[in-house]
Amino acid sequence: MIRAFIESDPPGNGGSISSEANRGEVRKGFREEEINRKIEQTIAYMTQHLNKPLPVARLAALANISPSHFFALFKRHTGCAPIDYFIRLRMRRACDLLSTTSLSVKEVAGVLGYDDQFYFSRVFKSVNRVAPSEYRALLAEMGQAERNVAGANPEQQPQPLGTELSEINDWNEKIPHEKHGLTQSKLECILR
Repeated sequence: MIRAFIESDPPGNGGSISSEANRGEVRKGFREEEINRKIEQTIAYMTQHLNKPLPVARLAALANISPSHFFALFKRHTGCAPIDYFIRLRMRRACDLLSTTSLSVKEVAGVLGYDDQFYFSRVFKSVNRVAPSEYRALLAEMGQAERNVAGANPEQQPQPLGTELSEINDWNEKIPHEKHGLTQSKLECILR
């Protein structure tokens, strides 16, 4: 009987202690959902504005969060800093343009808002470990190798191209095309 009294809620409290705890958990879950929504909105904004410079202060203002808090939340939810993420989005778009169009490197740089094609090339190489012109050459080489394999004797084993192109695009999987991975495991940004 004493145990039942101790384990029960105090009289007149109406279970407010446990309901307050539950509300706190609900509020915390709500905050987490709202933070995810704000981060997803800023990522969508980044994706729509790849041709413009985007300071963290502008992204934070869009999310209605202070810049330092936004930076910390973004990094916690994506695994990398907002600007690193934005640069990777730009470089992924550059890879798409280099592989699907005949635009020159200078034109691709211009489409992505880079005034200096040499700066663009340095950024591209820092992210992809290969210059834009080399990337396009690797794509062409891979396409030629695939055409050769398609017309080759089925008994012949195709020679592997190496891992250069797959290494270049490894980060592409880390920034998913449709979802931004906020509900999946944290994204890793690797700047090497």
